[in-house]
Amino acid sequence: MTAVGPSGVRPDSGFEEPKSETGRLTWAQRWHRVRLIPLILLLIAAIVATVAGYQTRNAIAMEEFVPPAEAPESEATRLPGEQCQPGLVDPVTASPWTGEEREASEAVWNEHIGSDPDAQLFVPGENGWVFWGDTQANNFSQALGRSFLSDEESEEWASYFRTIDEGLSAQGIDFVIQVVPADWSVHPEQLPEWAQELRGPTAFDYLVDAHPELPLVDTRQALRDASEEGAVYAPGNSHWSPFGAAIGWQQLAGCLGAVDAKYQALAPLDYSSVGDMPVISEFEAYGFPTTDTGWGTPVLDQAPPKMQATLNDGSVLEVDAGKGLDMLQLPATTVTEGAQSDLRALIVRDSQGNSAGPTWQTGFAETKQVTSNLGSATEQIPDVLAEAADYQPDVVIFEMTERYLNWIPVLPSE
Repeated sequence: MTAVGPSGVRPDSGFEEPKSETGRLTWAQRWHRVRLIPLILLLIAAIVATVAGYQTRNAIAMEEFVPPAEAPESEATRLPGEQCQPGLVDPVTASPWTGEEREASEAVWNEHIGSDPDAQLFVPGENGWVFWGDTQANNFSQALGRSFLSDEESEEWASYFRTIDEGLSAQGIDFVIQVVPADWSVHPEQLPEWAQELRGPTAFDYLVDAHPELPLVDTRQALRDASEEGAVYAPGNSHWSPFGAAIGWQQLAGCLGAVDAKYQALAPLDYSSVGDMPVISEFEAYGFPTTDTGWGTPVLDQAPPKMQATLNDGSVLEVDAGKGLDMLQLPATTVTEGAQSDLRALIVRDSQGNSAGPTWQTGFAETKQVTSNLGSATEQIPDVLAEAADYQPDVVIFEMTERYLNWIPVLPSE
């Protein structure tokens, strides 16, 4: 798995010597430290050389770095544009992170981020909003377009998805990719005031523009529009709310229905209003507490259908389809009585699926949900083609968080 975005900045790595258990060093412990000095000096020299080399390579890359070229306008999108990729009403088209503007943009960045020791962890925005810093997949650099995909990196993502798409097509299985927008994609106005002038096209912008052949579903504008009705995101949490997920499903269902008539039974959730639930703060440790309200939740017109869920520990739950499954319960399968369709879906997902699960489980008679493991240092990315061959779904939905475009997945070795 490759980290991307040569214009992004990664936190320095280091180590801290373990403390003595007794609080006092023995002669042997002192000697152990003394004889390690040459090795430590050698390691320090190596780290200094590595950092210097990285900074030099990074500076060169930033000088030469250009985003991927847009596809010719004559090249048709893979999915129906109106239903699946409507685009943004007010897209950011010019980048302050390339060419002659880059140096001035970096100066503003360093003034606000480089001088703040907490900024790599979190960045406060407007009206109580707070965003992950760059320790989370170069998140804030991605929010401004400072870290984006090069042409080569964009092609690597496209190659990964094309391989899956072609393999599924050979099995007679449909494939869609739902990139769940970041909170900053839906609410750019909540980024800090100093950052507004630094906004440029994002990795997702470049991927959509460069590769119209990919079956990507773009829900950003739908979520922006729906935010006038209820909270699709909330300050202090980077996940979309249950209401945001319902809007994402509305677009996905409409997109699939436009692709094939067999999906036309899929429909938006029927809700009478948008309720309000407590927002669990991801930044509580940094002084941004959980709040009692702000988590938009659709109030359904009728109770969800019944569902049987088989979890990864073998346990079976008899619940309604409105119960989302946590990532820790995956892989899991669901069977829903009275679902909108009699179709089966394999869903490769991340934590955004906690809120989106009820929509999939209401729409499809059967689902199998597996974790994508994008960005994980310990878990393997699933073999999507092998999973599909085993499960035989009608469609594979690849749901992923937008900031995870920071990592390029590697296909399982044959």
